[in-house]
Amino acid sequence: MTDRPLVPLLLAMMAAFAMGEEPTTTPPAPTPAPPPVTPPTPESPAASTVKIEPGPGAGGRVERQASQSSQASDGRFSGSVTLGAGYDSNILLLPEEDPGADAADSSVLSIDARLIWRALKDSNRQVNIIGAAEYNHFPDIDDQDLLRYGLLGTALFKWQGFDPGFAAGINRFAIDGENAATVVNASVSLNKVVDARWVHIPSIDLYWFDYDDDEGASGTLLAAHYRLWWLFVPGKAHSRLEAGLRVGQYFADADQENYQTLRPAVGAVYRLGEAGTFGSWDLTARAHYDFRQYEDAGGGYGGGEKLGIFITQVSADAWLMRNLTAGAYVRYTANQSDVDANDYDRFQVGIRSTLTW
Repeated sequence: MTDRPLVPLLLAMMAAFAMGEEPTTTPPAPTPAPPPVTPPTPESPAASTVKIEPGPGAGGRVERQASQSSQASDGRFSGSVTLGAGYDSNILLLPEEDPGADAADSSVLSIDARLIWRALKDSNRQVNIIGAAEYNHFPDIDDQDLLRYGLLGTALFKWQGFDPGFAAGINRFAIDGENAATVVNASVSLNKVVDARWVHIPSIDLYWFDYDDDEGASGTLLAAHYRLWWLFVPGKAHSRLEAGLRVGQYFADADQENYQTLRPAVGAVYRLGEAGTFGSWDLTARAHYDFRQYEDAGGGYGGGEKLGIFITQVSADAWLMRNLTAGAYVRYTANQSDVDANDYDRFQVGIRSTLTW
């Protein structure tokens, strides 16, 4: 695979998530989480114009918002606004030896707003429609300012001792006021709770990426995903250990952008106290390693680029009142490739506060 220039970064805060890809809504005991509130978007194939990566604030924030929303409103509608500020050491994802690397960092200001419509909710069914918009401003590199807006539908049912889940959504991205990309996602899962402690979450995930200025890197990711939770307290998902494995294939419009992916992940989520109670804390730590083997010029997978993406994040959020939290996060990314021009490190740190109603 040839070197790919790393120019404007498309920074997508999709939770997953925690790190953008974990289930993010806290389930009613003992039901496992429904599909994510925001689409779990993996990093894109490296494009010549933009990249898609989960942002630093995604992990844990949506999960906390969902818990807050359930406390703040028992009606059909609820919403949230998150304000954040922080620092990003490498917005453009440049290698250290790149001449522009010294100018690739910036402070970050962000706002995220969402509205949730509970279209259907009873003891056996949940259907949600979520509209969301997010804006990230980089004062030191303002031509990278990112706008994301989208719509997502999620559903969770009970069937023969299982909890089938479905999610489908679309997100549109703009950088510096110019359209950059569209992401469409769909997921089908078959969740199972065993002994009120073990939660099994197998799923099939589909993502379609359309880059406005790079049709060759556009394409479809098809993945099989298995996640396992162990709950510290039976039936309570707010404190748990997590493990997961995703295996997939990316089918790009340009053959040299095709890749196979294998991504193990681990994590832990723990709540000290009760949600909505002053002095309670939500603590989260997650990490994953995404190994990718790109297709070579001959159409096989023996001689193409080998790429490893390691991401780890920790966060802590305090409950200040029934519908308000404040916290901080730290996130580290290492991109390791046998193509030196694609190696980079990235450090992100910030604070955030979420108000729900």
